[in-house]
Amino acid sequence: AAAGVSLVRLDLDDETTLPAAIDGCERIYVHGTAGDTKQLDEAEVERAEALAAAIAADGRVRHLVFNSYAAEADCGVRRIEQKHASEAVFAEIGNGLRTTNLRANLFMEELWKSYTRPAILKGKFPFSTPPDRVLYLTCVRDLGRIAGALLADGGGAGGTRTLNVASDALTAPQMAAAFAKAQGSACVHKKNMILYWTARLLLPDLYEVMRFYRTTEETTDIGRLDAEFPNALTPLARFLEETEWRDAKRTYEDLTRW
Repeated sequence: AAAGVSLVRLDLDDETTLPAAIDGCERIYVHGTAGDTKQLDEAEVERAEALAAAIAADGRVRHLVFNSYAAEADCGVRRIEQKHASEAVFAEIGNGLRTTNLRANLFMEELWKSYTRPAILKGKFPFSTPPDRVLYLTCVRDLGRIAGALLADGGGAGGTRTLNVASDALTAPQMAAAFAKAQGSACVHKKNMILYWTARLLLPDLYEVMRFYRTTEETTDIGRLDAEFPNALTPLARFLEETEWRDAKRTYEDLTRW
C-alpha cells in the first residue's frame, strides 16, 4: 500500500473475479492467459474471451498490452496460434480501447531450465537448428520494461499495434560461445537430431516448436526496437552475467530474485 499498489485476486477461470479486479483500471498488462505447462493449455483463448468480456462491460480500460509470440500466421504451432487467436479477441473489444501485442521470441530464461542447462554446463548446447540459422532471443524482463513504457505513455487512440520483441539475435554456435565465456569452460553446439526425430514420433507439441525454429522466416528489428526503447534490451552475454550463469548451484527458480 505504501508503494501505491493494491493487490486484487483475479482468476481467469472464474469469471466472477474479473469485474472487481479491473474496476478502476485504465491500463492493463496481460502477461498471459495460459500457464507455463508441458502439455498444451487449450483454455488459453477461452480465458482471453472472459477477460475481454469483462473489460468491454467495464468500459474504462483505455490500453491493453498483451504478451504474444512472434511467428507467421498459420505457423503450425498450436501454442503460438492460440496466442494469435487471443490477440484477435482483445482487438475486438472496441470502446476506443488500444491494444498492443508484444510478440516475444525464444525466451532466454528457457535456457535455465533443467532440460537445457545441465548439458550446456557440461560442454554441449543441444539445439536442432542448423549452425547458420539465426535465433531471436527475448529476455522476459525486457518485455516488462517495454510494456511499462507503453502503458506509461498512455497508448494514444484506439487500434491495434503488433510489435515483435527480441533482445539479441545469434546462431546456435554463437550462443554456445556465449555460454562458454559465461561459465568459464568449453561449450559447443550439437544438433540434437535424435530428440528431433523422437519428438516427431512421440511428442507432437515439442516437435511443432522444434520444427518452427528450424523453418520460421519471422524476423525482429532489434535496432528499431532499441531506438524506440533505449536501455530496455538485454543481450544474451549480459543476461548470463547478471543471472550468474557461472554458478552451477543456481537454478531456474533463482531467477525470481534476479
